[in-house]
Amino acid sequence: MGGFVGVRLLLFPLVPVFWIGVTVRGMLHPLLGEEIFLPGAINVGSVLIGGTGKTAIVKMLAHHFLSRGEKVAVLSLGYGRRSRREKVVLPGEKTSCDEVGDEPLEISSSSGVALGVGKRRERLYEFLVHRGYNRIILDDAFQYMKVRASVNIITLTDAPFLPFPAGELRDRVSRIREADFVLVKGKRTERLSRIIRRFNKQDRTFDFWYTLSGIYSLATGTEVSLPTENEFLAFSGVAHPDDFFDMLRSEGIPLSGSRAFPDHHRFSEKEVSSLAETGCPLLTTEKDRSRLEFLTGNLREKVYIAKVKVVLGETDRFFRLLEEKLYGIQ
Repeated sequence: MGGFVGVRLLLFPLVPVFWIGVTVRGMLHPLLGEEIFLPGAINVGSVLIGGTGKTAIVKMLAHHFLSRGEKVAVLSLGYGRRSRREKVVLPGEKTSCDEVGDEPLEISSSSGVALGVGKRRERLYEFLVHRGYNRIILDDAFQYMKVRASVNIITLTDAPFLPFPAGELRDRVSRIREADFVLVKGKRTERLSRIIRRFNKQDRTFDFWYTLSGIYSLATGTEVSLPTENEFLAFSGVAHPDDFFDMLRSEGIPLSGSRAFPDHHRFSEKEVSSLAETGCPLLTTEKDRSRLEFLTGNLREKVYIAKVKVVLGETDRFFRLLEEKLYGIQ
């Protein structure tokens, strides 16, 4: 922890450079033309960098509206993908992490929604609406100020509210005022509560957390029983991987240890082989799974995926208010 804090202190001189960019972007926004309104769209974003639970909330929303019989599509920039072309993936079509990125692939694989990947969300929105998709969810588009959704949802967690790269703040805190709903991952600390109250969002703030829904074999895709003799070695390349490791321990999953990698890390066969040399079965996240599909043979058989589900406090009230907002606009 001391080394982590030290790195943040070393990066502090870069804060003004980043914040000048954020400020200039905000000043230029009114001069760049009118916002494009996307009727019926839900924007899930944050003023913090990764690890606030945006992808999990997008998946929760997708499942909810699919259960209502709506045609759902998710739009994403596709961070970390190798292709730069716009890409639309309809349900049942094959794609890859290289084409769409790890988070969109996770969303598509777990929910069966259509995907639109690229910078121009307004163009992807029009394409999918013309094909009958009536519920469009924007994944992490809060900083894409060219468009305005019907509903803005901001996810927060108890992270350092210092400007990036010294902290995890990537936008002005005051933009929380633009949120229709604030969803807090994990414990809502007094510091976080003060920030929420500052923008008078306490009546539209909901807490959420994760629970384990099952452990699945990467090789077969089938759910497996917990090991009776061996412990798992947990590993992950997501933002805040300790949250994942702590969740496993709280669920009683026996761990021999854990290994953290950078967010969106592209694993190599050598790295996974090194982890497997411990003799323990390997356990990772659904997001990491998309970057491990290249594994074959015995090495693939040693990897397991921990699937989680979102538990949202006051679920009925949240969806009632959300649907009132959506259908009232429409």
